[in-house]
Amino acid sequence: MRKFLLITGLLWVMIACTTETESLNEKTEFTPLKLEMENVVQSSVMAYGELADSNDKLFVTIDDQLTWQNLLLQVHINQELQPIDFDASTLVAVFDQTRIFGGFSIDIVEIIEYEQQVLVSIGRLNEEVGGITQAPTRPYHIVKIPKIDKPFVYTEL
Repeated sequence: MRKFLLITGLLWVMIACTTETESLNEKTEFTPLKLEMENVVQSSVMAYGELADSNDKLFVTIDDQLTWQNLLLQVHINQELQPIDFDASTLVAVFDQTRIFGGFSIDIVEIIEYEQQVLVSIGRLNEEVGGITQAPTRPYHIVKIPKIDKPFVYTEL
């Protein structure tokens, strides 16, 4: 009888541990989350200096004031921007290649947080070839999202 009670008790402990482990696994399962984006600025900048010299697209994640100030010095944004609290926010910036005239855009369409990374989807929602500006331009889009400490992956739609 003692063996029976011992074996029965061990079985109950094993079942309880298995159920508890399954519950923990269910609690830690991550569901992808579409992040709310707040538009900081979207425009086209006259391309000169380093911006005009590079024909590469540029995708940047900004999580500190120094990096943000350095970017602003390069881009020369001609409008008042709201202060950014980098303790609570991350900026995501995308710059298209230099275009020989205006009328182009680059757009951050959505940002989805996954368990191991953040996926930034980029599109071009406005492409009017032969725009008004007859000078080299570089379209860009900068958005603010909640602070995230994961690697960012950029994909073009």
